[in-house]
Amino acid sequence: MNAAAVLNQRSVPLIPVDADLLPNKTKVDVYRTLIAIALKEGLEPVLVDTKSADRLTMFLQPILSAKIAAKAAEYKLSFQESFAGLTAAGAEWLKKSRLEMQGIAADIRPPFPGARPDQAKFFQGIQSGLQFNMIVLAEASTGVGKGRALCAAAILAAEQGKTPVIVAAPTLKVLGQLWKEMEWLRTNGSMRKDLACSFFPGTTEFVHKEKLLAFLESHGQDPDVEKWARNEGAMLESDNPLKSAMLSMGIEPRWLMDDLRLLSINMPPDDFTLRSANNESSEVSLLVKETRDRACAAPIIFCTHAMLAISHMVRWTLLPEPSVLIIDEAHQFEQNVANIHSNSVSMFSLTSRLNLQSKSPTASVKAVRKLWSLLQSIDAPNDRLNLHAGHDLLQAEAIKQCLADAIAALKSKKHDNVDQIKTDRQSLTNALAVMTGESTDRAYVSYSQDKRFPSILAGKSSLSLVLGSLWKTATGGCVLASATIYTQDRYGDYKSDYIADVLSLPGSRTSTPPPVIAKWVTEVPVLHLPSKDKCGALARPGQAICKTNPVAEKQWIGHVAENLLQATDKAQGGTMVLVTAYWQAEHLHDGLMRLGVQKERIILQQRGRKLAVSENEFRQLHREGVRPIWIALGSAWTGLDIRDKESKNDTLLTDLVIACCPIGMNRTNTMNARIDKYKTHPIIKEALMMLKQGFGRLMRDDKQTGRHLWFLDGRIWTEWGGMKDFQQSVGAMLRNYPNREEF
Repeated sequence: MNAAAVLNQRSVPLIPVDADLLPNKTKVDVYRTLIAIALKEGLEPVLVDTKSADRLTMFLQPILSAKIAAKAAEYKLSFQESFAGLTAAGAEWLKKSRLEMQGIAADIRPPFPGARPDQAKFFQGIQSGLQFNMIVLAEASTGVGKGRALCAAAILAAEQGKTPVIVAAPTLKVLGQLWKEMEWLRTNGSMRKDLACSFFPGTTEFVHKEKLLAFLESHGQDPDVEKWARNEGAMLESDNPLKSAMLSMGIEPRWLMDDLRLLSINMPPDDFTLRSANNESSEVSLLVKETRDRACAAPIIFCTHAMLAISHMVRWTLLPEPSVLIIDEAHQFEQNVANIHSNSVSMFSLTSRLNLQSKSPTASVKAVRKLWSLLQSIDAPNDRLNLHAGHDLLQAEAIKQCLADAIAALKSKKHDNVDQIKTDRQSLTNALAVMTGESTDRAYVSYSQDKRFPSILAGKSSLSLVLGSLWKTATGGCVLASATIYTQDRYGDYKSDYIADVLSLPGSRTSTPPPVIAKWVTEVPVLHLPSKDKCGALARPGQAICKTNPVAEKQWIGHVAENLLQATDKAQGGTMVLVTAYWQAEHLHDGLMRLGVQKERIILQQRGRKLAVSENEFRQLHREGVRPIWIALGSAWTGLDIRDKESKNDTLLTDLVIACCPIGMNRTNTMNARIDKYKTHPIIKEALMMLKQGFGRLMRDDKQTGRHLWFLDGRIWTEWGGMKDFQQSVGAMLRNYPNREEF
């Protein structure tokens, strides 16, 4: 512990506090939060007897300590008496406000017909908090119908004059689901039909027309794309929220990336993404500007997490400053904001993009490959490497030199047309500045799980000031919604302290209604667990074992494939297999084929392939009567709704397989900084949230039957250094499923 931390350690009295007052916080955070409430509300310290109170030495931030001391001086109390008195005052205020909120919640009814009990409960929780302009941590199980409730809350806020309301989600796909709910509410809900909703797009939703036309003129390999381009990028018949929004705003959708992705067969569509709308003479740039201008005039605006973060970063010169924020899939929000406030460059991606420019290796390619080779040769624990100045790294000087050489080579103007080259240059420059001590940011190298692909990240190590500023902006309240706000501890209790800390939420303004957990989510599926004699073989080996036995991981994935065969053979319909790395997916694919599974049944998620393409293939195979097997990773863990909504007996996805737990999937700079500070704690919390998301892919409807969840990670029941808390928490999650069978 450093000297500053020691100086801010104080021995304080802990007066009794009701356990259910702040059930989702640690003991220390309970007292800090209550004092913060008392100070924010300007409350007078309550006179309490501290002689018999338990004492605890805790860290108090200098500002908080000074405010407690100021209250002590004002009321002629000791520091300890002031601490206890403010705690009591904050507790009384919170109890009173909770009673008021509960009274309001009891009278709240969803303003749309057919609300299910769980959906109504979820709506009551968020609406009672918004009534007091609070920041609401709102969790509901997948399938409860939280999207409709969130959109209803947005409409009510707008009708109350708390505008603009910004509704944000991580991807266009999730936004599309919310947009459908908004359209349904405007048709079926008891709400004003003239209330305008809009969509604020990113430039990457549009095609760089000039670049595409130049490619078609020189190559001309894709007839459907050529026909579309000759038709001025006219809108296709497809399900896209941006198209619906543009039409509702009176704008004809054209040159949309979603259309190009649907049409392209022989060309890489993402090479023709519009990166900037600064060229005002460009037809597409003008289209983007018109769409954004009209979007900003609406009282309810839909956008992505990234666009919200960018708008806040540039002080609301893009989106208007929000009065109310409604953020869906909030467990991903900090990651997405962190990506906006940092730069990253993949050695593989950069080399590939440079090679596209020239058939023979250039000086730039050689410099990047040299850096790649050096980073790959370093034995990095836990697939991450610190590049901070002063960090004990033997290869530091060699890395600095390779970075400098790559930066110098990439400065050449001949590379100016390489896609994303500006970001690449900035990433490498920032990393070098961190290593030389010229920047106070943090820089890391993260590695893919097969150790082949290093990426360099540089940027902020903490978003506390950024996010704190954002919450202050939303004076009318905020809803942070997800199916994974709360995580279960080893005892099965639900806690929201981790997400509240990561998102830098002010304790005095945070409302935490109980999570709404639908019983059918866990009561319908059969959970299949490995028997004791199989756990060892199904436990993925750690780095130490792999160093001495290079084939250990391949042997493990072979055992996974053998047990996976049992699930796929018994599956009534489609099977989704969730893995955490492309090499795992490839080996599982090959293993299943060796075991006799027909190649036509297997869909392999591949690097660079859009998730929607694999999903469409999965659906098509099911329509043809095949029981498809989709080996998936990445965003397949979250946000996917795999249902056949047209069928009365939906068998599109009957079996979900967790091949291994999602450890280390958050690789942002801020996450790396949390690991540096708290070791395995953030790794465990992030993995629990992601695992909970993965489970949520299976059950989406209370009418679904015949569902099976297969959990194949044997590490939960074997020796796993430093991960005991994770093992016990996963055990508590698995015990939620009453129907369990061993295989």
